[in-house]
Amino acid sequence: MADKAHLKTTPSSEKPPLPRKSYSEKPPLPRTPFHEKRVQPPSGKRVTSRLSPSPDSYLHKADKAQLKKTPSPENGVPPLLGKHVTLPPLSPPSGTCIVKLPRIQTHRFKSREMALRYVHLSRPKSSSRICYIIFFSLLLFFVILALSAASFYIVFRPKSPNYTVKNVSVRFFNLTTLMSQPSSTPSPPPITPEFHINFTAKNPSNKIGIYYEEEGSSVNVFYKNVHLFDGVLPQFYQPSENVTEFKAVLEGSSAMEITSSVHDKLVAAEKDRRVPLNLNLRAPVKFKVGSVKTWTMNIKVRCHVKVNELTAQSKIMSQNCEYNGVHLW
Repeated sequence: MADKAHLKTTPSSEKPPLPRKSYSEKPPLPRTPFHEKRVQPPSGKRVTSRLSPSPDSYLHKADKAQLKKTPSPENGVPPLLGKHVTLPPLSPPSGTCIVKLPRIQTHRFKSREMALRYVHLSRPKSSSRICYIIFFSLLLFFVILALSAASFYIVFRPKSPNYTVKNVSVRFFNLTTLMSQPSSTPSPPPITPEFHINFTAKNPSNKIGIYYEEEGSSVNVFYKNVHLFDGVLPQFYQPSENVTEFKAVLEGSSAMEITSSVHDKLVAAEKDRRVPLNLNLRAPVKFKVGSVKTWTMNIKVRCHVKVNELTAQSKIMSQNCEYNGVHLW
């Protein structure tokens, strides 16, 4: 009996058993990734806020009634959750509005310089956009200009005019009197020499006419580097596919100065019946395309002519006229 009493009074060294965890208890739901905030509805009800919503608050009334009627099994798992049952989408309880606010993104930098650099790079590049706009505008302008020029050439087929020298005549040109003399020797004023020249202009274009203007035109005659004669062209209109002859009367240049060496070369050239002359022609023109006139452009022609003598009965021995094209200004 004493042993039994001793056994009863002696505390047991074994640990008491841990209480069993009931499976009917539901684990806490995880927090949602978004902060949920309830906003006061228009009816003026009290506003409540919480971080995690109650799982039962999203169930419809029919779902709640079904859960109450169905007995809970021994394992604690509801029948609706244990079976593969498709439930309708959960709706929030009436009288509340749920607004999900995303978390604010913040950037952390190690230094102030890095933060300033980030702010500078994140700004919109307005200057680069302006450069792109200007570049593409200019590109579009040149493309349109090229297309217009190509269409103009295809429709009108412009051709360059041709110029030749038909004949020349030199009057009152005396090498002896024109040769420079000492200033101490008195001499009567010489007669101004004249240079009459006839040009032939051919316009091969079939849809373009040419207006020749006197103002701004010039014709100059040189022997090597000595300026002998100068003058202007007459004003006239040349229609398309036309050949026109026009005459220009030039006078002796005020800068004409024939030295003894130039005099000797001219005399020798007349003996050889090969006097080389250079004619420079500059003609302001306007082209007529249909009923439209263009702005004033300049045609430049250079002719190399050789005559037998510098007299009124001069004859052209050879010539070569070079058309230098149309200058827009």
